[in-house]
Amino acid sequence: MKNTIKKVMPMRLVTLVRCVKSHRAEGKMDMILGGLKDFQCQKWVYSHAKDEETAYLEQLEKICRKIEIDENNYFFYPYSKTLHRFFPTHAMNILSITPAYEEVLATDFAAMGENRVVRALKILVDRVTEKQSCVVRFMEVTRLCRRVLYPSDSFEGALQKILFFHAMLWQMEHGHNGLGRLDMALFPYYKKDIEEGRLTREKAEVILREMIALIGSQTHQKSATLYGDTGQYILLGGFDKEGRNVENELTHLFLGIFATLSIPDPKLILRVNNHTSKSVYDATARCLLKGNGSPLILNEDKVIPLMERFGYAPEDCYNLGTSACWEPLILGKSFDQNNNLNSISPLKAVNNAIMMASSYTADFEAFMRLFEQCLEENIRSCAHDLVMDCSPLFTLLFSDATKSGKDISKGGAKYAYHGMLVVGLPNTINALLNIKELVFKQKLLTLKECKDVIEHNFENAADLRGLLQSQPLKFGKVDDSVLRLTNRVSDKIESVVSNIRINGRRAKVGFSSPNYISQAFDIEASMDGRRSGEPLSTHISPVGKNIDIVEVINFASLMNYEGCRINGNVVDFIIPAAFNRHVDKLSELLNDSVQRGLYELQLNVLDKNTLIDARNHPEKYPNLVVRVWGFSAYFNELPDEYKVNLINRAEAYEC
Repeated sequence: MKNTIKKVMPMRLVTLVRCVKSHRAEGKMDMILGGLKDFQCQKWVYSHAKDEETAYLEQLEKICRKIEIDENNYFFYPYSKTLHRFFPTHAMNILSITPAYEEVLATDFAAMGENRVVRALKILVDRVTEKQSCVVRFMEVTRLCRRVLYPSDSFEGALQKILFFHAMLWQMEHGHNGLGRLDMALFPYYKKDIEEGRLTREKAEVILREMIALIGSQTHQKSATLYGDTGQYILLGGFDKEGRNVENELTHLFLGIFATLSIPDPKLILRVNNHTSKSVYDATARCLLKGNGSPLILNEDKVIPLMERFGYAPEDCYNLGTSACWEPLILGKSFDQNNNLNSISPLKAVNNAIMMASSYTADFEAFMRLFEQCLEENIRSCAHDLVMDCSPLFTLLFSDATKSGKDISKGGAKYAYHGMLVVGLPNTINALLNIKELVFKQKLLTLKECKDVIEHNFENAADLRGLLQSQPLKFGKVDDSVLRLTNRVSDKIESVVSNIRINGRRAKVGFSSPNYISQAFDIEASMDGRRSGEPLSTHISPVGKNIDIVEVINFASLMNYEGCRINGNVVDFIIPAAFNRHVDKLSELLNDSVQRGLYELQLNVLDKNTLIDARNHPEKYPNLVVRVWGFSAYFNELPDEYKVNLINRAEAYEC
């Protein structure tokens, strides 16, 4: 009994926290009471089978028999916020991967009648089609559902099939799963229905808006660490299998729709290249200026060659997608788990080197060798094998796995390059630059004094802290010495990670991490002038003032991403709302960034005064959306430390 309780409690606690968080806007006491009331309604689906795949299949069948059928949605979306699959606590559930939905739409699952996943799904489909209802739209939904296990033959049918499988993946606890390349996947069905008179552009827009609203209707229940952190992305643009640039009416429809929405979820990711048109950049600029954080810009001219050199087959890279946020992978072929490990902290390695240094550390080069030793130890402490749950449902949707008969977690997926992330690289570079200048060049400080300052958190050292923060050379400044140091640290990380194996496969690393606040609590004061526990820098973004967006884009474009450094490298910047008067300028900035070789870019369009007022008077800003790390959220839903961080960054970037 004790062992059973130990297994069950962690998952129940996670569910309880989510129930409570969903009532955050109602005040502390009502939040707790409402959360407890919701928690009492939760139901769990178990299996006593010892084999994990058998247990999964039994649970899938039980869920297909039990899940409530909602007649009132525009599409059938089989996701219940009160019904949960219980999975083994010794294993991690599979997250943050996405099928190639264009292949799913063309697949005849009904012909796989002996497949146990298909048999379970057919139980649910039969329940839907046999249900009696007076709701007129539901009659059309039942017609669409009769086709979800067959190849799609219409625009609405294709959307229903995608939503059916997307929801079932969520229902089986595979969170952070995206929707893939919808402009590419849906366009053949859209074009056919338009040509045959069954659909108009205006009707398609209505349908897409219904789909977007449905996907975002249960954001609270789907969110992971923070509200909005769902990984539900729609991918637009990019090359197709024949090398043609995907840019069609649906691309513009999605961008146009999101330019009218103040919602955090779902989100857009836009693949761009040298053939991306001005009209797409213009539409993207208008979308970003709406202030919902979409889309993230992914420069495939930069990313795809790096992926190919790392080990992804050229014939697969046309289907470049991402994990939940920004980490590149291959849709429908990658089992890559890209954010399951603690983030590498080079800033902690700087502090460790200071603590270990002695009077015999004669010059900066000697200190760098000590730092690199500490950095390697930090990297290796973060890396370990992953024990993963199985997923017969994902296996059904991955063609390589279906052909091999192996679960995607056991070699069925073509790729399983798991990823690591680095947090606080800009802080690290600033700290090292300060040590080089003030300790070894100007000799204004000793390493012993640096140690004392760190241990006492700048107590009675405000002048020194100001000096550290005001040094002219910083991460993001296009200066040879800054770039050399940045690439040296990056090269060291690459050389260590390239020799690490996770579950027997090569590992990747990226210089963007969601942990810039959560892991900062464990890092003492640092020689960039940061106090103990204060947030780290956000991704590849400058700390403090006097580096504008153009300079940091130029700087990031000159960084070295070769080798295994492909697991997400995002410039995250806050631009002023004044850009609303200059859409063309933002469009040109986006295009120029790609031409210069930027990896990825995400933007907040905010001003400090609005954020301060929203923090003080949340009732005035119920729909204020901000970009957090790889997702967007309502500002009012964020913990206060994230609000303060955004305010501080907005103030710094305004200068």
